[in-house]
Amino acid sequence: MVSRSALLVAQAALSGVLVAGVAAAQPAPTEAVPATPTDPVDAILDAFDSHSVVAMTEGLSHGHVQGHELLVRLMNDPRFSAKVDDVVVEWGNSFYQSVIDRYTSGADVPYDELKQVWQTTSEDTMWDMEVYEEFYRAVRLINASLPKEREIRVLLGDPPIDWSQVRREEEWEQFLPQQITFPVTLITDEVIAKGRRALTVFGGGNYLGRDAFVRVLQRDEVSVFIVTALPKDVAATVQRDVASWGVPAVALLAGTTLGRAPMSAYSDLEIAFPLEVLYDAVVVWPPRSELMQSYLSPALCVDAEYLEMRRTRMPWRSLESAGLGHCLPAPRSDLSR
Repeated sequence: MVSRSALLVAQAALSGVLVAGVAAAQPAPTEAVPATPTDPVDAILDAFDSHSVVAMTEGLSHGHVQGHELLVRLMNDPRFSAKVDDVVVEWGNSFYQSVIDRYTSGADVPYDELKQVWQTTSEDTMWDMEVYEEFYRAVRLINASLPKEREIRVLLGDPPIDWSQVRREEEWEQFLPQQITFPVTLITDEVIAKGRRALTVFGGGNYLGRDAFVRVLQRDEVSVFIVTALPKDVAATVQRDVASWGVPAVALLAGTTLGRAPMSAYSDLEIAFPLEVLYDAVVVWPPRSELMQSYLSPALCVDAEYLEMRRTRMPWRSLESAGLGHCLPAPRSDLSR
């Protein structure tokens, strides 16, 4: 299944709308120094000393298990709730914001109501992977140990789609542009206007284009610190000693060997901007060969109610194209011949 973030990156690269003007007024480059590794929790928390919003990627992909382990480790740090008020995620339908507010604050929420948060987004099955439900449970557990005034609030970054009102593909398609624009409104109204600070966790494509929500916030003079992700074998092709780093690690990019290299040095995208122009820091992860990936729970394949919901909600898509092909019975061989 191709993620929406990957599609956004491709569209941005092909249409030429990658961050325009970000490179303006950059200081004359000095000699690059090697990037140095820092503990990721320390580095991300330090960024909140000078920024209202810290935007990090989910990891190397949607459902990246190690990425979510780092996120939970970060939120569990006692310094986090002292510095950060909100965590904004793309894996939840904001139509159910009140549901997740009640749940993460410790209220009893029936599971049939709770699962609407991640099963009714403008995507199909993408957020049904086990790691996303586990994220909400982790926040609930963390909040149970915190004073009420320091509880972490989860803000749902998917536009408020009410599937009871969506019957046709064109009705669904009208929500797709809001996947890009809605987070701007959400963060402006619920974070910036209230003098709060937020961590945002989205797929990397959501941070790349000129109209990505973090770029719009920056043009509105919101201080945003943007963190991308790289596997260390790829980063080591630019700076050799990265191969010896313990990971995950965060490296600041400004003025460094990693930062001065063009984005095309790290990917197939023909983007000439140096990485330091697009991002402030990078999380270096193990090689992709060591990536741990979350999947849909096998229990969903035998959940008749779930499969029927997926069949009927987007009838213009097959279960195979929605990532549920493995749940369908294998074709029967004709043994009579």
